[in-house]
Amino acid sequence: MAKLWGGDGLHPLVEAYTVGEDYRIDGDYMLPFDLQASEAHAMMLSKIGVLTAEEAQTLKKALKEIGELWREGKFKVERSQEDGHTAIEQYITEKYGEVGKKIHTGRSRNDQSLTMIRLFALDRLREVQRLVAELAADRAGGRADARIHAHAEGDADDGGEVVGRLCMRL
Repeated sequence: MAKLWGGDGLHPLVEAYTVGEDYRIDGDYMLPFDLQASEAHAMMLSKIGVLTAEEAQTLKKALKEIGELWREGKFKVERSQEDGHTAIEQYITEKYGEVGKKIHTGRSRNDQSLTMIRLFALDRLREVQRLVAELAADRAGGRADARIHAHAEGDADDGGEVVGRLCMRL
């Protein structure tokens, strides 16, 4: 695939340093969250008139397709693409044409990355919440008044209450 930025590119050592393992992290873990954020962004662009309804639907279809390919292990982020954002844009542009170049209109790479990371963090926190609730139910043995102690017996238990309150807010 061609470089997003065009030109001859960077010296291979500079590129290896700047890309690092980002492409693998994006490809192995972060892509579903990048797709989720990109779909929301495309729908917003349609709502404000930057994209037509047809373009938004094409992007939504393409993003769903990428997600399915990723789950099947058939969509990979390559080092030459640097990250998932570029892989997504290149795939859509190659398959659906110019509309692919509009997927990130008005979004900086920092915005794309931070949104993706935030969605990932929320997903992981929800998993922690689920596991804590599962543990609490198991430890409670059906008792509604049971508590999970965050400290050894006899120590203050404020920590357990803080964790419980945090999980209930997620």
